[in-house]
Amino acid sequence: MVMKKIITIIVLMAMTFSIPAGAGTAACATIRDHDSRMMCMAGATGMSSYCSFIKDPDTRTRCHISLGK
Repeated sequence: MVMKKIITIIVLMAMTFSIPAGAGTAACATIRDHDSRMMCMAGATGMSSYCSFIKDPDTRTRCHISLGK
């Protein structure tokens, strides 16, 4: 379970930084896991409001921290 979360975070961070400026949230829409998709959307848009939709409290906190809010 912990390893899955670590891998998910690594993938999300890689996706967030590899999304071209014009792509926006299109790449995030293909992610099936709800929390991972919301984390990606928050990173792609820079809006912390997406973090509030994350169900797992630890992931929600990481989302807010990654955005600096």
